[in-house]
This record gives sequence, structure tokens and C-alpha cells, in this order.
Amino acid sequence: MSAPFWPHPGHPDPLADFRGLRAVDTCAWLAQQGRSEAADVEVVEAHCERFGLSEVWLGALDALRAPGLAAARANDRVLNVARRHGRTAPFVTVFPDEGRPMHEWADMGARGVRLAPGRAPGVELGAWLDLVREAAECGLAVQVVARIEDARVALSGIPWADPPPADIALLCDAAHPAGIVISGLNFTEIRTTAGLVDQPRHVRFDLWYVGGPTGAVSELVRVGVSPCFGTAYPLQSPSASALPIVSPLLSLDERKRIARPQLMSHEAESS
Repeated sequence: MSAPFWPHPGHPDPLADFRGLRAVDTCAWLAQQGRSEAADVEVVEAHCERFGLSEVWLGALDALRAPGLAAARANDRVLNVARRHGRTAPFVTVFPDEGRPMHEWADMGARGVRLAPGRAPGVELGAWLDLVREAAECGLAVQVVARIEDARVALSGIPWADPPPADIALLCDAAHPAGIVISGLNFTEIRTTAGLVDQPRHVRFDLWYVGGPTGAVSELVRVGVSPCFGTAYPLQSPSASALPIVSPLLSLDERKRIARPQLMSHEAESS
């Protein structure tokens, strides 16, 4: 077996500067089915250690595979991991008319909700808007998952229809002033969506689908967009989201703002 490339004398670890930021991964998933709770905790802890993370916003991919009772069990799995792992912020994935009120998820320990309109394209936009408002009223952070993977290499097998930017912008407006995180848009889609939002200061866009070139992130900052570190791990490589953040094109303060967003419901209370 060959020796690992990092660390290597004369070749500094490219992730060292990123680890120093103590970032928050705003989009990670439990993906493997049938794994024990202890094994789930080990996987999340390994992700935190490799990238120096202070917190992981964790959801369950199984909740997208089978909305309904299976989704509820998948959400419970995330809550159980969070009870055993102090750096996990549990995000439950919810759909309209699933039966459990939002305040019950909050009482069970959820810190946020993930909404995936692309997984249920037949549902009217108004139903998703109601969920955004209900979550914000319960003090839960809101994240809209615009997509979960690059369509060119789709491996999850989860059916998906990308929601249009205009719909995402309306969901952002419904969350004001509590704020919202949008996951899975590319560079052009982020700029388009941000331009349609009434209050863009309260919207964060994760970077896993932006990728290189490294100047893309600094350009988003320059035009007033608020990016955040989100990896879609393990569906995507976290390094692809981490390395552009430590680009010399960004100041240290800009890196910190991208790497460590607060849970949006809490941030709104102090703004």
C-alpha cells in the first residue's frame, strides 16, 4: 500500500488553513442504510476531524428516498446521532401534509428543517411557503435543498426536478426575517436567485455546486451574495467546497463569514 500524500515533507497540507477556520458544514447527510447508531456517530466525527469542523448540520438521505413513515424514521435517526454527538445540529426533512406539526420536531430536539420541493414537484408552492413560515415561527432554521447531486453523475437514484429560481426566491422571502439557507445551486443560479429576493441579506447559499474556479466564491462576495460552507457530504467531495474558501482572493474576515454562519433562526434574533 502506498503512503498517503498528506502530510508529506515539503508539501504542506492544503486543508490546514481551512481547518483553522473551525467551519460549520451546513449540508451533510447520513447516507448509508442499515448502519448502527454508533457507526453513524463515528462517520460524522471523522468528517468533523478531517476538516476541523465546529458543527455539522446533518440530515438523512433516506428521508428523501421515501417521504412518509420511512422519512420519519430517517429523521429520528438524525436526532439520535445528535444526542450522542455534540457537534451535530439535526435537520429534519419534512414535506407538506406529512402529519407531524413543526413544533413537535422542535420539541424533539431538531434545530432546523430541510425542504426539498424538487422531490415533490407536484406539490403547490403555497404548501412549501406555509412550511417555511411555520418553521420560522417555531424557531427552526430553514434550508431549501434545491438539488442533492450533479445530474451528470447522479448516483443516489432519487427522482428530482430542479425548482425554478423564482420559486426559490419566494421561499426566501417567506423566511424573512429569520433567514434561510439554499443548498445546491450553481454560480449562475445563485446570482439569478439572489437578484429576485426582496431581502437578500437574510439568505445564504452553500457552495458545493459552485466548485472552481476559485474566483467564483470571491465574485459572489463582491456582488453582495452571502455564501456559506456546505458540502453535500458524502454525495460530494468536501474538499471541493473547502479549498476555494481559503483562496487568497478572500480576506480572513470573508473566509470566517463563509465558514461559520450561525443557525439562521438564532442569527435573526440578534440582528
